[in-house]
Amino acid sequence: MLSAEASRNIVGIIGNVISFGLFISPAPTFYRIIKRKDVEEFQPYPYVATVLNCLFWIFYGLPIVKPDSILVVTINGVAYALIKLDVFMLPLSNAIVILSSPTPKSYPGTTLALKGKPFSLKECAVSIALAVGLITGVPSLESSSAYAAAPALPDLSVLISGPPIKDPEALLRYALPIDNKAVREVQKPLEDITDSLKIAGVKALDSVERNVRQASRALQQGKSMIVGGLAESKKDHGVEMLDKLEAGMDELQKIVEDRNRDAVAPKQKELLNYVGSVEEDMVDGFPYEVPEEYKDMPLLKGRAAVDMKVKVKDNPNLDECVFHIVLDGYNAPVTAGNFLDLVERHFYDGMEIQRGKRELGLYKAQTRLPFNAFGTMAMARDEFENNSASSQVFWLLKESELTPSNANILDGRYAVFGYITQNEDLLADLKVGDVIESIQVVSGLDNLVNPSYKIAG
Repeated sequence: MLSAEASRNIVGIIGNVISFGLFISPAPTFYRIIKRKDVEEFQPYPYVATVLNCLFWIFYGLPIVKPDSILVVTINGVAYALIKLDVFMLPLSNAIVILSSPTPKSYPGTTLALKGKPFSLKECAVSIALAVGLITGVPSLESSSAYAAAPALPDLSVLISGPPIKDPEALLRYALPIDNKAVREVQKPLEDITDSLKIAGVKALDSVERNVRQASRALQQGKSMIVGGLAESKKDHGVEMLDKLEAGMDELQKIVEDRNRDAVAPKQKELLNYVGSVEEDMVDGFPYEVPEEYKDMPLLKGRAAVDMKVKVKDNPNLDECVFHIVLDGYNAPVTAGNFLDLVERHFYDGMEIQRGKRELGLYKAQTRLPFNAFGTMAMARDEFENNSASSQVFWLLKESELTPSNANILDGRYAVFGYITQNEDLLADLKVGDVIESIQVVSGLDNLVNPSYKIAG
């Protein structure tokens, strides 16, 4: 029979072994990060387990709980402090936030960055408050005192949370600088039809019918609010699109009643195009002032669309293809303006597709246009030179199945300025040596200000 003292020693040894294991538990994660130079697989759970273990043993070692345990509370207290320093302080010391991309070498650089920001006293206070909150807990509000606060950027929160949004046109709709809940309540169930159609057979139509009814009800109830949100100069066109949307809803309902599954997706796409047109008609002018130092650059103050025609070599099944690309100047005016200006100068005509290289990064930052759709378009640059982008662009050839929108490893490191919205699947068939025959502007050229081709011409 073990004595009480021996039992305590055995329990103590087991506890220390467990503590040691928890203290080193983040090591494999950091090893993978250092080896792969990639934080996409990073998980905070080892940190959480270690912090909880430290807090438990700190509490256990307090004199009022267990006398003569000063060593326990000291060791675990130091470990907790180191974890807190690493989590709250170290990531901030070397943060680099890229806000825009440079233009070609013929223009002055236009990258705006925050580099090497020291850890301030205010942030220290926040860090300490978080540490105290972990130990003491946070007092809850009574139901009578609680209220729901609307997020500052409600549509951006849709991109950050929830399942990955992989449809480029949906990403472009959510990225519009508007705040109209009524039209979003029409948009969401129409987009949900895509998931409903993943159900096998005609059973999918039952789910589609619910989506259509929800969208129709939202349109009927919120139509006045939607019309009220239209920009005055675009109201006539917006109302026309709303009327087409309303008529199209009835047509989609009839398609579902006829159990015509194959006709659902084309009609859904048509209706979402109407929704997108209505939402674009809600944007009144350009939503913000471009910084003074960039005002003389080619800027895309709105959206534009281009068609890129590519000649495919050594492919018996595909001779040429045309990609429809939407450029978003609302969220990337300098980068999109630079690209559109180069298009008008025929810079890319006759250019061969060059070797692609997968870039891995160590920093995540929020961005309005995420790397989450096949065909995401961004400016390329040297991995460690933020100001090195000029005219080279690249496309994302892999969808993210698990990473939420706006949390992809590339988000914030490269300037996304548009998406391929038609024939994006054909990107996978392109290879080095295929030729861009031409890129032609389809719409939105009037949104380009300060074009260099006019100055040069």
